[in-house]
Amino acid sequence: MNFLKRHLRTYAALVRFSLSRTLEFRVDFFFRFFMDCIFYALSIAFFEVLFLHTDHLGGWQRHEVLLFVSGGLLLDGVFMTIIARNVWELPRLVNKGELDFQILRPVSPLFFVMTRHFEFSSLMNVFLAIGIMAYAVNLFPEPLSAAQLAGFLFLLANGFILMTAMRMFTVLPVFWTHSDLGFHMLYMSLEQVSERPEVIFRGLTHLLFTTLLPFIVITSFPARWFFGSLSWLEFSYAVALSVGFFGLMVFIWGRGLRVYSSASS
Repeated sequence: MNFLKRHLRTYAALVRFSLSRTLEFRVDFFFRFFMDCIFYALSIAFFEVLFLHTDHLGGWQRHEVLLFVSGGLLLDGVFMTIIARNVWELPRLVNKGELDFQILRPVSPLFFVMTRHFEFSSLMNVFLAIGIMAYAVNLFPEPLSAAQLAGFLFLLANGFILMTAMRMFTVLPVFWTHSDLGFHMLYMSLEQVSERPEVIFRGLTHLLFTTLLPFIVITSFPARWFFGSLSWLEFSYAVALSVGFFGLMVFIWGRGLRVYSSASS
């Protein structure tokens, strides 16, 4: 219990510090929010243009695709708020030996490294994505059930864990390669798969993006649960996949700390 309280107090202090930093750079705050709004609008407009020429996309109707898109935007907003900047800064911390100051904290080093910065500008996008999601849900002809909502939110949280682990995989090799970017650019290119509905993928590409690079599991599985087309076996697979990927991430992190050359060495 003390362990949990210590981490919660630490995180609360980090959030307060991030807020004070945000208030010092208000122009940057609004600029980032504005840019993200453009990204959200383009993500939705892409599919809106498609539905000007068809009634469904691989069997998915407009309101179903909009729910899928809103789920992806929500995950992106939460990730950008809590995790993104911390992941991007890890290579610099390792290469400059500044990771020393993080691993000496009286909390889990991995926890501290992944939660140091809280981006309030991206938090605004979370509320925007929730609004889009509420609008999409309202378009469904059938009333919303508790099982639909609970499973959908659970799989979104599961997708967030999976997304976090996959993003960390792109920067953890820095302990051995000392590259500033790692595989970040490659990941950014492949990440676009999560912005497309599962129904457009077939054969080997579908197998790849549900196993080794499970972008489909992150965004399409929650939407499919909401539609009632996801089996319990697939539900269990998604959970097992996130647990396995997160466990592997923690293992690689531990191995990386063993070979880490601090500034004092």
